[in-house]
Amino acid sequence: MAGLVVVVVLARARQVERSVPALCEQLALAQDLDQSLTTLDPSTLGPQVAALRRAARVAPTEIRDAVATVADYVAEIADEVDSTTDDRRQVLADALAARQEAVDVVAAAGADVDRWAQQNCGLTLSGPSASARTDGGATGPAGDDRTSGAPTDGAGTGGSGGFGGG
Repeated sequence: MAGLVVVVVLARARQVERSVPALCEQLALAQDLDQSLTTLDPSTLGPQVAALRRAARVAPTEIRDAVATVADYVAEIADEVDSTTDDRRQVLADALAARQEAVDVVAAAGADVDRWAQQNCGLTLSGPSASARTDGGATGPAGDDRTSGAPTDGAGTGGSGGFGGG
């Protein structure tokens, strides 16, 4: 009987809470991911990709597919770049070129995530001041103030203005 209780408790602990606040928190942590892909800074890229992966797990149903599309695409590219000992910029360029056929789908998904994040979290995930809210303020996880406002170029996918590159 005690073993069954432990199994039930562990199973519930592993259940993912899909909610707007949970997704907003993860998107805020991944907010400057496009800049990290551009600079290939492993100290920021790894945590932001991890936040994007978590975002896909906690996304509410209405935006889940778009977040998963962007997360899968970015994670594949980041994993490829992270696993190389060669020129990381060239590996990034090659990884993007190899996935060129997916760019339109990812860009559309990224634009959907951008719009959703603006409407539901007050986050601007791309553009010249990605960390700034549309109302002129700045926000981060759970409404914490952020002011990084770094320029971005569309998640390094060669596009501009979209969380997933567009």
